[in-house]
Amino acid sequence: MLVVANHLSVAAEHEADFVEVFEERVAQLRGRSGLERVEILRQREGNQFVVQAYWESRDAFEQWRDSDDFVDAHADLPSEMFTGPNRLEIYDLTAVFEPGG
Repeated sequence: MLVVANHLSVAAEHEADFVEVFEERVAQLRGRSGLERVEILRQREGNQFVVQAYWESRDAFEQWRDSDDFVDAHADLPSEMFTGPNRLEIYDLTAVFEPGG
């Protein structure tokens, strides 16, 4: 499994808008082949968010990245919503530990 973490700095006045926009766009991806789940993490103190997408494979992620759906999902994001550039990190899920299990 591949985990893609997109780190974003969001302007304080746009935090609620950011979450709403991403919830709507993620909802449009339901049924996307290879996409397992998406999480939006918010830093407890500060304006940092991480959008983590779990993909069944690197190939599934690259197909998404090269698709019209990707372009549509990232279109029309107001530049004033962000206070700096995003940082994309890609990980291979190596292990999962579940307490009590």
